[in-house]
Amino acid sequence: MTGSAVVDIKSAAEFDSFAKGSLVVHFWADWAEQCKQVDQIISALQQVHQQKATFARCEAENIDDVAKKFQISAVPTTIIISKGVEIARVNGVDPAGLNIAVAKFTSSSSSASEPSPKRNVESETLTQKLHRLTHKSGIVLFLKGIPSEPKCKFSRATMELLTQVQSDFISNKDFSSFNILDDEDVRQGIKEYSKWPTFPQLYINGDLVGGLDVMKEMHEEGELLESIESANSLNTKLKWLTHKSPVILFMKGNPNEPKCGFSRKMIALLQEACLDFDHFDILSDETVRQELKVYSSWPTFPQLYHKGALVGGLDVCAELHENGELSDLGK
Repeated sequence: MTGSAVVDIKSAAEFDSFAKGSLVVHFWADWAEQCKQVDQIISALQQVHQQKATFARCEAENIDDVAKKFQISAVPTTIIISKGVEIARVNGVDPAGLNIAVAKFTSSSSSASEPSPKRNVESETLTQKLHRLTHKSGIVLFLKGIPSEPKCKFSRATMELLTQVQSDFISNKDFSSFNILDDEDVRQGIKEYSKWPTFPQLYINGDLVGGLDVMKEMHEEGELLESIESANSLNTKLKWLTHKSPVILFMKGNPNEPKCGFSRKMIALLQEACLDFDHFDILSDETVRQELKVYSSWPTFPQLYHKGALVGGLDVCAELHENGELSDLGK
């Protein structure tokens, strides 16, 4: 049995049911911060390999019988199981080890895969575009017109409010805008994307804040400035950068001009896999360069991320490509 989301296993019986097939399970505990990192990795792997295995999480202390059976002595621990038998185990936060173990398991798995559903290319393309636009900067405003020349009273009132909250708001390096009058597809599509029918729309760190009325209410309660300033915090910035595009590479230089041999090899690998990706030049921001190592628990570059979760470096990506899994990140 495979699924479209990571399963939260609540009982030994439920565990046994999933373990009869192909299962990748993360044993976790709410007091262990490292488990949150493994959750991100598992979620990213699930997106790639969901047709070949079930991905799940199991709270070790709540299902004691299962934890004892598989000798779980520490968390996080991730186990790969096939037909009730442990195939591989990855202890702690080890993105490379986990990626390689899952890639090897799914590539050699004899379990039949269900055919992938036909993809709606036009809809997916628009969704990807909307994701990119809402993550273009830490603060993004969709309005009629441009910040210096709004084309409706609501957009004008919004800019007046934002400028009142922060006098130099327009020059804020984390602020960008999009004129919905320039693109009818975006204008209509983002209403569905955000489940918000009117404009303007304010996004902070990729999340919808709301329209003018919501912003006014937040301002009255002193929350709007706090939200705007949160876009400037380092940890928030790293989270936003890693989620900026579905696939993003942190490298030295840019795809047309890599500044080190490892980045050059990674670009060649991604291009060979026909994978669409965004990039960030770590040489342009020393703070991001150093802090991302801590954020991801990964000491070297390049680093590839899929939907905000670390995939790994060159060796991991080479292994995934060898197994035919790297191109799946774009699906």
